[in-house]
Amino acid sequence: MGDPTRERGGRAKRYFEVTGAGVKAMAQSQKNYQRMLPCLRLPGLSNA
Repeated sequence: MGDPTRERGGRAKRYFEVTGAGVKAMAQSQKNYQRMLPCLRLPGLSNA
């Protein structure tokens, strides 16, 4: 944990380390999102 900061109300910053499994999970999640994106109909956005 880092030192407490005034901006965070005196709470310490937390630091995380990304594991190989975490990188794989994020890559798979991004692939899934990219596959879904063309099919999404989001209000206020043009799907051309």
